[in-house]
Amino acid sequence: MKKIETAIFDMDGTLYQIDRKDTGYKGSTLEREVNTNALQLIKQKEGSDDETAQQLLQLGLEDEVGLSNFLSQRYGISREEYFNMIWDIPPEKIVQNFEVAVEVLQKLKESELILILLTAAPMVWQQNVINYLGLSDLFSEIYTGETFGNKGEIFEQLAQRFSPTTTISIGDQLKSDIEPADALGFLTLLVKSPNDLLALLNLFER
Repeated sequence: MKKIETAIFDMDGTLYQIDRKDTGYKGSTLEREVNTNALQLIKQKEGSDDETAQQLLQLGLEDEVGLSNFLSQRYGISREEYFNMIWDIPPEKIVQNFEVAVEVLQKLKESELILILLTAAPMVWQQNVINYLGLSDLFSEIYTGETFGNKGEIFEQLAQRFSPTTTISIGDQLKSDIEPADALGFLTLLVKSPNDLLALLNLFER
């Protein structure tokens, strides 16, 4: 196998876990904070009471595309504006189990690997988290959810610029982090928790 030169990392669930037993978004503090902020936006825009705002929030949560689509269309704002208003959340009490990932990323950067961050999360959340973890200078390129419909689009772009045989995609989601990358010939690594990233130190030794 050729030496790996480029590593593409997912963020949520890969570099850290969030404060829930199964580490998922559903039922987490992050979800509650997002919904609370969305509720405040609805009340502000509608001038409505709590009950009416809750009903509109539920409609948004049931939207096929998502809450961002529902509220963006309803209030004539861009998805970027929506995310900046709703997802500007302090990560301190939300992200957990990130110490190993930070250590691994710092060592990989020292080995002169090209590190790329590819996350479906909004830019404002990505920036808050990466700054909190002290990783703001480690990634050569960062792609967030505002810039693509699905991660496959970015993998296709990266496949034109980096050799798939020397590039690896690392993430915790089979359908979004692994399968589209594998289909283009990238190397892949599915992780179950941030602690699994320790195995990368041996894989990336030069």
